Amino acid sequence: MKKLSYKDKLKYAEEAMGLIDNGESLKEFKTKMKNLGYINSQIDKILKSAKTQIYDKYGPKVNQYLLATSLDQHLDEFENLSDEDFEAIQKREYERIISKSKATVSRLTKEGKSKEYVINEVVNPYFNENDVDNHLETYHYYNSPVSGEEKNNYQVIGVGLILAGLGLFYLSYDMDVRKFRALIIVIIIFGIRNLIKSRSTKAAIKRMNDNKKRFWKENNQG
Repeated sequence: MKKLSYKDKLKYAEEAMGLIDNGESLKEFKTKMKNLGYINSQIDKILKSAKTQIYDKYGPKVNQYLLATSLDQHLDEFENLSDEDFEAIQKREYERIISKSKATVSRLTKEGKSKEYVINEVVNPYFNENDVDNHLETYHYYNSPVSGEEKNNYQVIGVGLILAGLGLFYLSYDMDVRKFRALIIVIIIFGIRNLIKSRSTKAAIKRMNDNKKRFWKENNQG
């Protein structure tokens, strides 16, 4: 297997991009890469890089035409693209429109703009007033402080863990349980985290939980 350097990947990706852009087959290109000593996984990386460049080249235009509902009038600009690539670009840009629309709703709402203002700024052919309402509901749900039973549960668990941890820590001086002090500290920390959650928004709690999962995953690999 021949080593694929970053420089070579960019060079061959540019070559493959030219073929894709001109609507030419990649069969001979793949054969050439194999003859040079590259294996399928390396060739796939080259082609993935080439397609990313193609998508980035045509994506802005597709995005523009989708928003203007005029894509059908400009199909000749994409005639060299394969059906697979053209559909993939449309799918990616559609998802970007939705993602950007949601982000704009969140940003404008955070800035204190009225619902009517948000609707006027955001609504497009793929994100209507109902979508705005649904995202506003989600935004307010996740960005409101926890309350009621959920808040009480965090407080009870938090106080309980802290008291239990402090009690065990005190007993550890009179008993031969010094080796458990690290665990006791963890119990207290979890108690404090629960008290923090009782005063946080659902979005903040989700970030805390995601960070904890990422920490454990990164520190338990291998």
